[in-house]
Amino acid sequence: MKPILLLDVDGVLNVPRKKRTLRPIRLEWKRGHFVSFYPTKRTKRFMQMAWELFDVRWLTAWGKSANLIAKYYGLNERRAIHYQDCKGEAAASALRDWKGRVAWIEDGITDEEKAIVAAHGWTYLHCDPFVGVTGEHVKALRAFVL
Repeated sequence: MKPILLLDVDGVLNVPRKKRTLRPIRLEWKRGHFVSFYPTKRTKRFMQMAWELFDVRWLTAWGKSANLIAKYYGLNERRAIHYQDCKGEAAASALRDWKGRVAWIEDGITDEEKAIVAAHGWTYLHCDPFVGVTGEHVKALRAFVL
């Protein structure tokens, strides 16, 4: 049974505020409507690793539209956890029957969400929203799985 990885998009995979040498990727959200995606240089490799080692669940304002990114990289769609105000509460509710391990990679959580992470024994990895996912995150998640 693979551990679950709760995966945010903005500030983790998508870093539009960073000075870019790459052009944004335009993903068609719905017919005639596009969203710009600014991947980091590690986004593709990170996602391939995550899909291989984890049961990935999107935990992002992108909702199930985050699967546009997966599709762009040739990866299977993943479930999205929908939330209103508190991502941590929504994740805890969605995973209430889950007995395995959980890692959450995000560019910032509230004190309330930190308490939820601690109460459930989850692992939290913080991303600098101006940098996104790094090699250190990859190493940490590989170690988490082993």
